[in-house]
Amino acid sequence: MRFVQSADRGSIWIPSLVRAVDQLMDTVAARALAACAGDHRVRSEAELIAGVRSEVAAARHRLGFTCLPQDHRWRPLWLTLMARHPLRPQFRFQRQLRSRGHVVLGYVVFAGGRLDGTFPAAAPALVLFSTDPAGDGLGPLGETVATIVNAHGEGEGETDEIEAFRTALGRNAGFPLWAKLPASLSGRDDVYCTSLMIAGRDLPLGQLCARWLPLLIDPTCRYTIVVPMRLWGTAARRQWKAELTTVSTRSSLP
Repeated sequence: MRFVQSADRGSIWIPSLVRAVDQLMDTVAARALAACAGDHRVRSEAELIAGVRSEVAAARHRLGFTCLPQDHRWRPLWLTLMARHPLRPQFRFQRQLRSRGHVVLGYVVFAGGRLDGTFPAAAPALVLFSTDPAGDGLGPLGETVATIVNAHGEGEGETDEIEAFRTALGRNAGFPLWAKLPASLSGRDDVYCTSLMIAGRDLPLGQLCARWLPLLIDPTCRYTIVVPMRLWGTAARRQWKAELTTVSTRSSLP
């Protein structure tokens, strides 16, 4: 089965045996996007993340919130077979993250695999975030980090801080966890890069339409997950669908 996220909370499921299923999915996704991207006020990052925090806070007061099966994400088969993969424990900590993780706004630097709604599995990504609850406006830093990664140590006149940051990004087999961004780049002391697995089920339309993502972080476990889509709130889901920003894709992280 294939799925396309359609309404704010619903999905359209299409049998894989349908003739020309990929073309059909593209058509359905485009129409769903057009339907959801109608009139809506463009909200600031601060407004968007405040709305998500409100949704998550309200959900945490409901009995059994952390145990709901619709929020549980299973490891992809390939990750299950890789016992030493650095992102494997993320799935073990997802209940803890849903229970007490801090909601922050993250920015996608790179994403690997296909997050286009053709499967509800997960793919790795490198994201940027701030531990400051008021931390936003990090988008331009994402481009800076991508430039550093792509330079592969060939940048001229780089400082020792940037070299150390590039080294940190290469740890854990190229899947860094909470690599701190040098203050000389960010102008602050609370910005990190981290790797995580992103499930298509957690994204409106099942694909990367924008670079920003609401994340749940917890420094005690140093893993990160995307906030379950049903807790994004209507405003965030609609704005995500309307943006359709092109996200750089890679078959693997740096």
